[in-house]
Amino acid sequence: MAIQALLVILAVLLVLLFLGVPISYAIAVSSLTAILSSIDLNVAVLTAAQRTFVGMSKFSLTAIPFFILAGNIMNQGGIAKRLVDFVMAILGKMPGALLVTNIGTNALFGAISGSASAAAAAVGSMIRDGADEQGYDPAVTAATNAASSCSGLLIPPSNALITYSLASGGTSVAALFMAGYIPGILMGLCCMVVAFIGAKKAGMKALIITHIGALGLYLGSAIVFAHTGTFAITAIAGLDAKLKAIVLLLVLFAAWAKSAQVPMYMWLPSAMEAPTPVSAYLHGASMVKVGVCVFARALVSAGEIPEIVGWVAIIDAMVTMLFGFLMYLPQKDMKRLLAFSTIAQLSYVFFGLGLSVFGSQLAFDGAVCHIFNHAFAKTLFFLIAGSFSFTLGTRMLPKLRGIVKKYPISGVGFGVAALAIAGVPPMNTFFSKFQIIAGGFSVGAGNVAILVLVCIMVAETVATFAWFLKWMGYCLPGEPSDEVAAGAPLPRAMAFVFIVLIIMVIVSGPLSASWIG
Repeated sequence: MAIQALLVILAVLLVLLFLGVPISYAIAVSSLTAILSSIDLNVAVLTAAQRTFVGMSKFSLTAIPFFILAGNIMNQGGIAKRLVDFVMAILGKMPGALLVTNIGTNALFGAISGSASAAAAAVGSMIRDGADEQGYDPAVTAATNAASSCSGLLIPPSNALITYSLASGGTSVAALFMAGYIPGILMGLCCMVVAFIGAKKAGMKALIITHIGALGLYLGSAIVFAHTGTFAITAIAGLDAKLKAIVLLLVLFAAWAKSAQVPMYMWLPSAMEAPTPVSAYLHGASMVKVGVCVFARALVSAGEIPEIVGWVAIIDAMVTMLFGFLMYLPQKDMKRLLAFSTIAQLSYVFFGLGLSVFGSQLAFDGAVCHIFNHAFAKTLFFLIAGSFSFTLGTRMLPKLRGIVKKYPISGVGFGVAALAIAGVPPMNTFFSKFQIIAGGFSVGAGNVAILVLVCIMVAETVATFAWFLKWMGYCLPGEPSDEVAAGAPLPRAMAFVFIVLIIMVIVSGPLSASWIG
C-alpha cells in the first residue's frame, strides 16, 4: 500500500508540474489523491484534521510562515527602500558603496523578517536599478545579494534556528537566538570585506598593469644606458639595428599598457567606476595619452628604424581597433561605451605612428593631431554622460530619448561628440583620421599587406559612424522619455563648458590641419 501511495504521488506530481501547476497546489493535489486511493474517505478527513491542528499547536511550524508573511508585508510596504537609504547614509562613502549597502541592508532586513528569500527579493529589487546605472557587473551584484541575504538566517529572528530547535528535540530557541548574533554579524562583515576588496580591484588592476608595462620602459632605458652611458632618448639613434629594435619594442610595450591597447587594455573599462570628471581627465588628457606620446618621442629620436617595429605597431593597432569596436557595440552604459571607444581611437594613433616607420610623415603628423583632437571630443562626450547622470539619474542609452527637446545644449553636444568620434567632417577627428588613412594609402601603394589593413581601418570608421548614427537617431529626436521628462535642469556652468568644448571640437580640426601644413 505504501508503494502504491508513493507511485500515485509521484505520477500525479509529475503530471501537474509538467502542466505548469504551481508546486504548492501540485503537492497538495498529489497528496490528496494518494490518500483517497489508499484509505477510506472518513478516515482520511479525520487524520488530516488531526495533523492540521497538531501542526498549528507547534510554535516552530507557526512562526516560520508568519516570519515569511512579515517579510513580504515589509517588502510591499516599502521598508526595504528605507533600509537601503539608511544603510547608504552610513556606508555610502566606502569603495563599492552599492555592494556594501546591499550587504548591510540584507543583514538588517533578514534580521527583521527572518527570511533570506524575502531579503534577497526585496533588497535585490531596490539595488538592481542603481547597479545598472552605476555600471556594476550584474553577475557580481547578483552574487553579492544572494550571498549576503543568508546573513538573516543567522541574525535572529531566524527560520533556520527555529527549524533546528524543532529538529533537535527542543533546544532552547532563546539560546539559539543569542548564539546567532556574533556569527551573523561576522558573516556580514566578511561579505563587506570581499566587496571592498572587489571595489579596490579596479584601481589595483590599473596600477599593476601599467607598472608591468613600465618594466618595458625601464629595461629599454637600461639597454640604452649600458651601451651609450646616457639615458637621453636621442641616444637610441646610436644603437645598432638589433638593439634599436629591442629598445623600441620595449617602449612600445610600455605604451600599450599606458594607453590600454591589446593585450594590456583590461584596466581601462574597470576604471569607469571613477567619477565622470576623473574619467574625462584620464581619457582626454592624462593617462592614456602618455603611452602614445612616449612612443612618438622614441620614434622621432631613433633615426633609421627597423621595419619590425612598424609591423608590430600596426598589427597590434589593427587588432585593438577591431576589438574595441566589437566591445563597445553591446554597451548600453555610456561610460563603458566610451572606455572601449577610447581603446579603439588610440589604436588609430598607434597605427599612424607605425606607418611612419615605413616613411609616411603624413601619417605621423595625423597621429599626433589625433591625440589632441580625440582629447577634445572624448572630454565632451564624457562630460555629456556625466550631465545625464546628474540631471536624469541615468546614463543608460535605452532610457535616453528626446534629449534635444528637453536639453538642447546637451543634445547638440551628444551629436557633435558622437560625430567627432566617428570622424565625420567638419569635426576635428576627421582631419587627423584623414591624414592617417591618406598616409596609409601612400605606403600601401607599394605594400599590399598595409593596403589591406588601411582598407579595414576605413571599414571600421564607416561602421563606427553607422553605429553612432543609430543611437543619435534613437536618443536625440522625438518626445522625451519618462527619465528625460522628469530630469532636473542643466546647470549653467555645465552648459557653458559644453558650448566651449563644442566649439573646440569643430575648430580644432582645421587648426591642427593648418598647423601641419
